[in-house]
This record gives sequence, C-alpha cells and structure tokens, in this order.
Amino acid sequence: MEATVRLFRVLANRSRIRVLRLLTVLGEQHVLAVADALGCPVNTVSWHLSQLAATGLVRRRRSGVMVYYRIAEAPTDIVVRESLKLLAEAFRPVKSRKPSSVASADQRQSQHHRDDALFALFTAFTHVRRLQILRHLSQRGSATAPDLCEELQMSIPAAIRHLGKLESRDIVVRSRVGTFVVHRLVTDRLPHASRLVRAVVSNVRQVTPRP
Repeated sequence: MEATVRLFRVLANRSRIRVLRLLTVLGEQHVLAVADALGCPVNTVSWHLSQLAATGLVRRRRSGVMVYYRIAEAPTDIVVRESLKLLAEAFRPVKSRKPSSVASADQRQSQHHRDDALFALFTAFTHVRRLQILRHLSQRGSATAPDLCEELQMSIPAAIRHLGKLESRDIVVRSRVGTFVVHRLVTDRLPHASRLVRAVVSNVRQVTPRP
C-alpha cells in the first residue's frame, strides 16, 4: 500500500505531469532538452525524472555523458500501467511538436484531461488512510463513518476529511439509510479514469491489513 501512495505522490505534481506529457508526446528526451522545454534548472528536472524513474513510470539510459528518459513500455505493475494509459489518453490532443509548447500545453478538449483535473485525481490516492478506506468499502460494500473509525482505528475528523476528498473525486458516494449516512465505493463514475480506480482498488485489496 505504501508503494501505491509513493506512486501517486510522485504523479500528483504539476511539474512532473508536464514532464510526462513531454515524454509521452515527443518520445525519449535527454535531461537538458527536458529542462530547456520546461524552463527549469537542470538539477530540478533531473530530480523530477529520478522520482518518476523510481516508481517505474519512466526508464532511463546513459549514452556517454548524456542521460535519456522515456515512458516505460508495458510496465508489470497494473497501477503504473493504468496511470500511463490515462496520461496517454489525456495527452493525445496535443499536436505540437515544439518541446516548450508541449510542456506548457493544457488539454482543453475535456475538463477531465486538464492538468488540474489529473492532479486532483492523483491526490485521491496519496494517503494510506484513503487507501484503507477504499479497501474497507470494496470488501464490505458500504460503511458509516463511525464504522470506519472503529475498523481502521481512525478519529471521526480524520474519517470525515478523507471521505470528503474521495467524495469530491467521485470515487465514494454517500446516501442516507434511515438515520445513518452510508458511504459506498464506486468505480465507474469516472469514465476517463474508471480503469485506474479499479486497478487501485484491486491493488489495495491484495494487501493484508496490519494487526
């Protein structure tokens, strides 16, 4: 579960989304070219690329003194794979071949594919508590906030805060059953990201809860 959190903490960064757009649209690039396209210091871009490489999103190769990066081909991790598929779909409308234009492009054909929307989606999975909630709801079907607090040993304010973030991303919905407010997981409410949500849920369900 911690690996999934690390992955999405790397993805939930607007500069790294720009880097991924550049590599997705233009293919393999060396560090200096990426830094020039983003207008950022080389050491900053190198750090972003190392973070992306550490999670398996990109691959690197060295040729002499130059280091090149490219999008990972067919990664084995299902969450990494679905994340890259989602990004490829989001970046498809970019037609420019000018590196600086690609890096700064913001997809306006669909509100779901804008950088801010991608960033918001990725932040849904950047906390272990939210992944624990997703696992619990996927196993039990639904739960009240007090149920979650008891099962996950979480405070009410924390449960409400994490549920609120998941609800704002359309991953969890609430309904009233009698006098109770019940929360339920949904994996098909985001047509542009349903496969990614299902991959995350499948991944966290395989993790054995700590005693």
